Amino acid sequence: MSFALLESTDDILAAKGNHTIAVVKGKEDYVVLKNCFKDVLSDTNDMVREKKIDLGEDIVNLEFFLGGDYKFILLMMGLSGATSNHACAWCKIHKDERWNMAYDLNHYNSPPLKHTIKEMKELAGKKNNFCCVNPPLIDIDLDHVILDELHLLLRIMDVLINNLVTEAVHWDQQDNWTKRKKDQTTKHLDKLKNTIRSCGVTFEIWEKSNADGKRSGQYDFTSLLGPDKKKLLKELPEKLTGNTYIGYRRCNVTPYMHAMVYHLPKFLETYKTVKLFSGQGVEKNNDVARSIVLRKSNNWDAAADVLKLESRQWDLREKERIKRSYTKKNSQYWEHELEEERKKRRKTLI
Repeated sequence: MSFALLESTDDILAAKGNHTIAVVKGKEDYVVLKNCFKDVLSDTNDMVREKKIDLGEDIVNLEFFLGGDYKFILLMMGLSGATSNHACAWCKIHKDERWNMAYDLNHYNSPPLKHTIKEMKELAGKKNNFCCVNPPLIDIDLDHVILDELHLLLRIMDVLINNLVTEAVHWDQQDNWTKRKKDQTTKHLDKLKNTIRSCGVTFEIWEKSNADGKRSGQYDFTSLLGPDKKKLLKELPEKLTGNTYIGYRRCNVTPYMHAMVYHLPKFLETYKTVKLFSGQGVEKNNDVARSIVLRKSNNWDAAADVLKLESRQWDLREKERIKRSYTKKNSQYWEHELEEERKKRRKTLI
């Protein structure tokens, strides 16, 4: 568990802008968070209620926000999983209704569909609880619980790419229906793969095997990083042709998609940006912690090693090496020409 100061001069999108305050070695579930972070959560809730902290010579006003991936937000709010009937952290929409985008923005952000911390505490443990199975672990109002834009991009793009793969497989199955096995092809799947690669992204699609080694009929694809997915968002749509219908079923609309349409605009309206609440810095901080565990810890007490090393880095922060500044003299090269050179190089290798 970590925190960042939004008004700090440190880069909150970098690891050093996020400060680890508690580490536990265990699975990520409600009971572990409640028991292992009991003191941290108690102190945090006290500060949330007080809205200020007395430093002796000065009193600092506080405003708390909660962010993280969707699973973490659901756990902190005491809600059931992302596949449950009422999986939205901000409203009571049923999963069978997520596809319906006909309502205005206020529909799910106003009573009686809007969630509140008080109501979630009252519903916890009751029969008709809208999946509020446990009391929230933290008393931060839901308008201060911000969806992470990083995971929003990654998860929605995963669904969209999977839809394309499903579509291509379906077309190949239709074409191969009357063909002998030796004459069957995967031309649509290959075309999709080459189209994605033409965007400058390394991409592969393969059929997964069952436990007995036989073909399963299920396909998987290369897991792409954020920059690659941004490339696809920018370049891929104009390269796609044909009608799509298999992957875009109502049940494929995820909580992330619903939140992007109905709740993210409210955050943008209130805070003007969600970049401040990005999970990018948290993920980088997690990478640093993982590196400590794998490379610098003897694993007798890996959690303590992470906290001790960050504490030493904080004490020595004034001695940090200053990175050499670099200014791009030719932005055209870095943004366009370099990518074209790499494409030509790949074609030459093929």
